[in-house]
Amino acid sequence: MVTEYSLVNGEFSSEDAKEILLNIIQEKIRFHDVQILRKKERHEPDFDRHLQRVHELKKSRDGILEMFSMDPLSVFKLNAVLTVERIKI
Repeated sequence: MVTEYSLVNGEFSSEDAKEILLNIIQEKIRFHDVQILRKKERHEPDFDRHLQRVHELKKSRDGILEMFSMDPLSVFKLNAVLTVERIKI
């Protein structure tokens, strides 16, 4: 079964759109940072995927900052849908 949730849907000023996107990315970075710390505390060596994801998210954050710095007066349409699918029981 697949379920979809609309997280963001609308038109936003440049500043608001930037804030929404950066907040989402920052929360994801924070999540992965916590996972890395937990694994280190438990002496679990398998946290490379979390490190990789943090790196990817930081690159996305840099791209967002660059995009909005070049176009600070525009209005942006954002649409973010989260798809959730159970793959194991």
